Parts: sequence; structure tokens; C-alpha cells
Amino acid sequence: MVPVAIAFTLYAQGGGAGAVSKVLAAESLPMVLLLLIGGVAADRFPRRRVMVAANLLCLLSQSLLACLLLTRHAPLPVIMALMACIGIGTAFYAPGQQALIPQIVSPENLQSANAVVAIAQSAGSLAGPVAGGLLVAGAGGAAAIALDALSYGLSAALLLSLRPRDLPAAADASLVTRLREGWSAFISRTWLWSIVAQAGLIHLLVLAPVIVLGSLGFAHVAHGALGWGGLMSLFGAGSILGGFAATRIKPRRPARAALLWVLVFAAMPASLAANLPYALTGACFIVSGGAIAIFSVIWDTTMQTQIPPELLARVSAYDMFGSLCLLPLGYLLAAPMAVAFGRAGALCVAAGFTVVSTLVVLMLRDVQRLGDV
Repeated sequence: MVPVAIAFTLYAQGGGAGAVSKVLAAESLPMVLLLLIGGVAADRFPRRRVMVAANLLCLLSQSLLACLLLTRHAPLPVIMALMACIGIGTAFYAPGQQALIPQIVSPENLQSANAVVAIAQSAGSLAGPVAGGLLVAGAGGAAAIALDALSYGLSAALLLSLRPRDLPAAADASLVTRLREGWSAFISRTWLWSIVAQAGLIHLLVLAPVIVLGSLGFAHVAHGALGWGGLMSLFGAGSILGGFAATRIKPRRPARAALLWVLVFAAMPASLAANLPYALTGACFIVSGGAIAIFSVIWDTTMQTQIPPELLARVSAYDMFGSLCLLPLGYLLAAPMAVAFGRAGALCVAAGFTVVSTLVVLMLRDVQRLGDV
């Protein structure tokens, strides 16, 4: 709900794409900067405790933001600072989540468990944007932010109910040593760093422009929040379908199979660039959501089976850092890209880069052969 609520709250206050870009960058920048430390923390301390602490920070910051929006005393710098707290919480939560799953399910059920996680997240992606649009239209952005705050409290409570298997106690080592160990494991696998590098560029040139320029296309039309929220919900619906499909897809060469699904994702920016009728654009969002869900399940399972458990959180942090490090810059560049190329031109660049970059990475030998015995 939050991206819809924040974007259209800022638009209602007279802000434009630049203001939305600044808020999104304020959230993503600290997340990127602290991901590696979050990965070290999740390998050094009990992962569940680290994740609960991150949830509590997000609960506090979103509760305060909801109160400020409700009283209409939320200047842009304050919104940016509180959204930055969400980025910090995510930096410490996400690596632990990736590494915690193998501690609570058996190896033979790992891909199915990842699919269940993807389906649950996709359900939120389906309901969230529509709920956000309805709440913004009916009660204002503060209501959506307040519900988001409550979700972090629920997450912390559910985490406390888990009983994960213990890992061997981590040996004492400095932060630099732990980071170096994770880096060595990351960079020694060509299939891993090459796909992560591509993901970073996709976040810069594809995802950020889609989020900023996609919502901008609905900013000045009647019921625009509901229109954009509806498309994002269709993306979530496709992700749910993709999650169910992923329980049955077990490729022999997982890196190659995962990348083939990335090609399908190009339909999302292409449909926005072509200004297709709303129904056809919605169909492209559904297909793209399904493709990304299948990619994510295959990718997560591959990481969890190929990386030693004691290194998994750190390598996952490098994966997330490499994938997301250019996202803040992408948010800031989205508006200038629209000025330089036009909204449709910037989205055409996004679609074209998705296809070309995927074909280039697919040609790498290690990507082709991962999974061969």
C-alpha cells in the first residue's frame, strides 16, 4: 500500500515526479548502504532476533509517519527521514529472511517453501495497491501508512512464534573478515555475480522508471490512484499464479531457466511505453508478475542449495546489495530520463534493456552449465 499512498499523497500536496523520486530514494539508499552489515549480523547473531528488531524499528517509524500525515504536519524532509528508517529495517531484515528458511524446512521441501513465501508476498502485492488506492481516495494516505505499521508488529509476533534449527556457533572474527569471507564466496561464482550485476542494471534502467513514470501517467486523471493501484495488483495476481507454478518447475539448469523468465518481464515496461488499452496493459502486468515470481523462487532455491549455510546471509546480502545498489540513482534519474526521452521513450529503453541484457548473460558458460553433474 505504501508506494501508492506516498506517491498520491505527495501529488495531492502539489509535488511531482521529483518529490516521489526523492522519497523512494530516501528509503532505498540506507537499505543499500547497510545491507552488507545486515548480512553479517544475520550470520553472527540469531537471525530471528535481528529480524524482530528490524520489524520494531519499522513499526515505530511508520506509526510516527501516520500520525504526522493525519495531522497534516509532514514536510517532505520528515517523510524522507522516516522512510529511510524503513530502508534501515529492510537492510537488517532481508538477509536474515533468505537465510532463515533453510533452518525451518527440510532440504527436499526448500523450493516449495520458497514458493509459499513468494505466494504470500504476491498476495500482499495483489491486495496492497488496491487497498492503498481505496484508502487514499476515502481516508487519505495516513490510513494506509497506519496499517503498514501494524503489519510490522504482526510480523514480529509471528517471528517470535518460530522455532528454527540452531546453527553452529559462529567463530569470533572482525566485521571486515566476515565481509571478506562473504565476498570471496560471492565473487568466486560467475553465475551468481553476473546475474546480480544484470539485476542491478535492471533496477536502475527498468524498475525505477516503471515505478516513477508508471504512476506519473495516472497522476492527473480521474481515479488515477485506483488505476495505477489496479495495475500493480494485477502484477501481484500474476505473481501468485507464478508462485503456484514454481512449485512444479524444477529445472536441471536453474540459472539459465531463471533468466529465460526475465525475458518475459519486458512486457511490463513495453505495455506502458506503447500506451496499450488498460485491459491489455493489465494482462502484461499479470504475465510479468508471474515471470518474476518464478524467477525469484528458482533463484532463491539455487542460492540456498549452492551456498554453505554459515555464509548464506552474507552472500544473500551481497546479492541484494548488487541488485539494489543502483535503485536510488534510478529513482533520481527517472524524471530526467522522461524529460530527455519522453515518458514513452524512457519506458522503451527499459523494455529493450531487459531483453538485451538477459540475452548477454545467457551466453555465459557458467550460467548455461550450472546444475550439470
